[in-house]
Amino acid sequence: MKFTWKKGAILAAVSILTGSVVLGNALHNELANAEPTTIHGVQEAVHEAAHQVLHASDQGTFSVGGVLMDTNGNVLYTEHNNVVKNNLVFDPTAHGERQMIDWYFENKQRLNLPAPKNIVLVTSLDPCLMCTGSILQAGFSNTVVSALDTYAGINFDKTASFPSLKGTNMQAVAKNSISYPAVLGSTAKFSRAASGAPVSPIFGNQTTIEDQTYALTSTAFEATLGAVSGRINNDLPENQLLNPKTLATTDPIYRALKAAYPRALDYTAPSPNNPDEGLAPYLIEAAQKDIANGGDGNAVAQLDRFGNLIMVTAGNTAKSEIQTPFMLATRGYAQLRYDLQLKGVPNAIRYLGHPKYGTFIYAKGLEINPKGVADFGAFGSTMEGSIPADRTQFQYGVERATQAELDAFADGLPPFYSSDTSVNVHIKQTANKELIAALKAGLPTN
Repeated sequence: MKFTWKKGAILAAVSILTGSVVLGNALHNELANAEPTTIHGVQEAVHEAAHQVLHASDQGTFSVGGVLMDTNGNVLYTEHNNVVKNNLVFDPTAHGERQMIDWYFENKQRLNLPAPKNIVLVTSLDPCLMCTGSILQAGFSNTVVSALDTYAGINFDKTASFPSLKGTNMQAVAKNSISYPAVLGSTAKFSRAASGAPVSPIFGNQTTIEDQTYALTSTAFEATLGAVSGRINNDLPENQLLNPKTLATTDPIYRALKAAYPRALDYTAPSPNNPDEGLAPYLIEAAQKDIANGGDGNAVAQLDRFGNLIMVTAGNTAKSEIQTPFMLATRGYAQLRYDLQLKGVPNAIRYLGHPKYGTFIYAKGLEINPKGVADFGAFGSTMEGSIPADRTQFQYGVERATQAELDAFADGLPPFYSSDTSVNVHIKQTANKELIAALKAGLPTN
């Protein structure tokens, strides 16, 4: 959909960015009626993404937005970040790019959408690791980026060489498909030369971004980053959490847990963060479902800080190629908490604590491929800040990529994911040999 803005409205929005997180109100009187649109140049495309930025800011979430187009320039879908809704964490994976890619695969057949090679994605901000993996998995022809992100963006070093993907074929694919158009501006902060891949031919000779549009996409994100990150990472301290096993079966939290995963609380690890072979049957059962859903027989279990089994999740790549078990696991837990808090259920977050205090454990370890990259990133987005260093929150059973390969890959990620003062997304094999053996013996093969 296209909205017509007056240029002065863009300037007005930029001028108030440093003083307010809620930007979109400045433009409400500047919007014309929505109507289907065809994009004729990079500036128009980024302008459309910037409109989604304002919607995100109004909502109180990360100010990021994007546009999905075909190679005829037709806008197929627009979306903004939805990590936060109603001042609550709704879905840590609900970045604009990830949502647009899920929408594409979920609607491709029904709407007769073009093949991925005929899709262009435009985003107001450099894709994070999760969104980069999702974009590479989707196989879109071109991704056009406005603002940079030197902390979590895949182009964190501004070279468009994507060193985090070094040693994989993903690096070459990214170099040939991710574009950073030139920004025409009179100031050093809001101008740049083009880098990365050439933009799609659909844009003709209109291949640059105006400095005011670029300024909006950049400054809007910066204005919301701290507050939204804090909302995701800050929760009740660990010593205030309560064990959900003590809940009465009539309690709404207990009922919600069982509705989300009927076998919740049926297993408790011998000690927190250290599951044993008793977890294997739950992972094997979900891995079988994963194969039925188009996956490779993987699954993810989530344990809380008391070692209780909260849920075990299969992927659903038959529905969308990027719906890995971990993507659906972290999304499902966040939305369980969101729904309970939205309903005003007392003590919801005391019994369902922040996942940084618990454990996610895969049946099979990650691979260094687009889905693995997306999962590394989704773990970072789930934590959105520093995590307790006295435990391993990210584990796997059966090895695929070696531990050395996983460690080396994690060490080379953008600072948000690799710094000891931030998430530090290193995944480790479980220490319990009996659990590994049970998984090796029981996991299905596809």
